Amino acid sequence: MKNFLPRWLFPVVKLLVAGTVMFWLFKSGKLNWGLILEGTLAPMVIAIGVLCNITLVSSSAVRWYLLLKGQGVSLPLHFAHNLTYITVFFNNFIPGGIGGDALRIAFVLKRSGSQRGKTVLTIIMDRFLGLYSMLLIAGTSSILYFDQVKASPPLLLLAYSTLSLVGAAPPITIFVLWLMRRTHHLPDWIKGNPGSQLNKIFLLVEQFAHYFHSRKKYVFAAILISLIGQCIAVGSFLWIAFNLSIHFPEHNFFLATPWSWIANILPVSPGGLGVGEAAFDQICQWLMPDQIAASFGTVFLINRLFTILATLPGLMMFFLRDRFLPDPHPAQP
Repeated sequence: MKNFLPRWLFPVVKLLVAGTVMFWLFKSGKLNWGLILEGTLAPMVIAIGVLCNITLVSSSAVRWYLLLKGQGVSLPLHFAHNLTYITVFFNNFIPGGIGGDALRIAFVLKRSGSQRGKTVLTIIMDRFLGLYSMLLIAGTSSILYFDQVKASPPLLLLAYSTLSLVGAAPPITIFVLWLMRRTHHLPDWIKGNPGSQLNKIFLLVEQFAHYFHSRKKYVFAAILISLIGQCIAVGSFLWIAFNLSIHFPEHNFFLATPWSWIANILPVSPGGLGVGEAAFDQICQWLMPDQIAASFGTVFLINRLFTILATLPGLMMFFLRDRFLPDPHPAQP
């Protein structure tokens, strides 16, 4: 019984959190049923919104594929593309927005043969690069529109925190990778005996750091692709707001959207439901305090629905995974 409780208790609590936040958002007018119906029943709004989100998911697949190439991992692009769609689809429903990555790791461990260690590390790196590109968009926008940001103390704190992370991440990453490339200088009692699991891990991270150092162009290309995809995805928010006649300056979306995306991945509700909407609405209110009556959270919720539509192929690929995810490194008899 003691082992059973955590398995259902945490999902139930997170569902309750999502339900409570969504109820409050509707009750307070931050989500508007009329606008939701208007946005989700307009064919052109749906088409453009879904297309923007498809672009975002596909760019994420290309980003991961570039990281794989940078590590010398020979997984084909269609494998990375199909598995990314599965990952993002399940991220919409698994609490915290990272559960789909666990599924991606499971597929990799099962199918990628001798390179599975490096492949798993690229998944972790891919997640950090996606987060970093969001912060980079928000940080750049904070600088460009600093006069508006500094008028709100909460936004100013967000901006300084974002810029600190954007500035600190590259040197810290370079330093850590520099250390990883020098694990051979460590004493044997730390690295473990030759052939041991610990020693294999040290050799893996050293090799990973070496490839990263010698093929940095793939990392920069991955960041660029990620930025392009996420900027196009911001266009979905712009398109939805424009068609719902929600008056909000275009540049504000490049502040509110990345910050609310980051809030959406916090592990407090299934897929971030309610959390992303509340964060987006609050940030928009800080940016435009004179438009308190605007249902900004509605824009995020409609885009969430478009994201689910855009990633529905991932569900089909999961059920037909033997066809869409053939083992690129079949076991030798």
